[in-house]
This record gives sequence, structure tokens and C-alpha cells, in this order.
Amino acid sequence: PTLNREERNVICKMLEIPLPIVFLLLIGVLCTAVYIRLNAVFFYGRVIHEFDPWFNFRATQYLVDNGWEKFSTWYDDQSWYPIGRPVGTTTYPGLMLTSAFLH
Repeated sequence: PTLNREERNVICKMLEIPLPIVFLLLIGVLCTAVYIRLNAVFFYGRVIHEFDPWFNFRATQYLVDNGWEKFSTWYDDQSWYPIGRPVGTTTYPGLMLTSAFLH
């Protein structure tokens, strides 16, 4: 459904803000959001610092293949090199459980 010109200007009329100003504000918010999201890339380079999607994928795959019992005691030797990672005690498994359920 498309909005007619009058419906599009309702917010502008309510706030008494000209439409071009609203567009500039939206563009400013968008640019600020992109800058905040890419802030770590600007300062530290293209490195995954945390919330590693590859680890989350592997952990979900392990959970699907082996079940909760083995997942909660799994020691992952491929992450936190060279010492490895006790996954059951160092993760919040909500993402993995949700992904496994949807799988």
C-alpha cells in the first residue's frame, strides 16, 4: 500500500518541520548509525574481536550433532588458541539453542 502525499506529511505537519529537514535528519541518523556500527573497524581494523559468527556456527552445529549433554561439557580446541575453550562454562547458549531449534 502506498501513502498519498498528505499522509506522508502527517508527521511533518504535527511537528511543524519542513519535509527536507526531516530527510536531512533521517540521513544524519543513518550516517551516525553506520559510523557507530563500524567504529571498531575504523580504530582496530578488520578483526573479529568478539561474538565470532564462525564459532557460533560451529557451536550450533556441535549442539545439533551431539545434543545438550555433550555440548555443555564440550572443550573446543579450535578457539582461544592455543589453550582452547571450555564451551559449556564460557558461553551464553541462547543463540545456539535458538539456532538448533530452528534447524
